Amino acid sequence: MFSPSLLLKLIVPYVTALSLIAFALLYAVPKQQKAAFLEDVTGQLKAISQTAAEGVEIAIEEEDFSSLSIINRLLESNPNVTFAAIYIEEDGHSEQFAIYPSELAEDAAFSVDEDRYLIHKYPVETPLLKGSVWVGYDKTLFEQQTLRINTPVYLSFIFILLILLFSYRTIARSVVKPIREAAGAADAMSSGRLESSLDLVSRPDEIGIL
Repeated sequence: MFSPSLLLKLIVPYVTALSLIAFALLYAVPKQQKAAFLEDVTGQLKAISQTAAEGVEIAIEEEDFSSLSIINRLLESNPNVTFAAIYIEEDGHSEQFAIYPSELAEDAAFSVDEDRYLIHKYPVETPLLKGSVWVGYDKTLFEQQTLRINTPVYLSFIFILLILLFSYRTIARSVVKPIREAAGAADAMSSGRLESSLDLVSRPDEIGIL
């Protein structure tokens, strides 16, 4: 009864500690970092859509659409933005006026899908027309980037898991096993079997005294 009880008392805190660490490093911290990254991406999308919308309004008012090249520069300087699209409202419907980068306009497989992209919309309003600028980031890229951000956290959990397993194995071998063997020898002698098979090892600690 002694040895299993000791092992149980050893296992319970290890399992409890491992459960808490697993919850923190596999759920709580990754969730927090993903939320922080989402907030950062959303902020970038909002800022770019606003700047692009202001550029569209100026281009329409000045009838100089070459100034819309600023949108390409915005996309090039922000890796967390996949596209920017300008929509014009006509007869209650929105029609795509332009999309950046320009090569996306020639990509038949590309479509502005809110299920595929994180999108922020900013209104465009001038005396001549109304519309909006849509700026999006591919959700697949977002998840990949989130995984890269959280990879060090997952590696930390594996490292801690290995440390806990190593320390448990060390304690079980150097503490629990000798106590179990000593208890077995004591049980044998109390039953009249005085020839003990216990291998006595010289140790300068409590186990050695036992």
